[in-house]
Amino acid sequence: MSTTQVPAFAAITTATRYPVFTRIASSCKDGYDLDLDTLFEFGLRPLLDGIALIIEAA
Repeated sequence: MSTTQVPAFAAITTATRYPVFTRIASSCKDGYDLDLDTLFEFGLRPLLDGIALIIEAA
């Protein structure tokens, strides 16, 4: 994480507005290793599946 984003990230993780995100972020205090390709595919696949359903229904 960029050092310029640390204050914003801290503000989000300590806010009560996003309790699930706060729990997840606090569990990663010792760091984390994210595979960005896996995360991209995780988000893209359902999006494309939804578009395919719309096209098939037309």
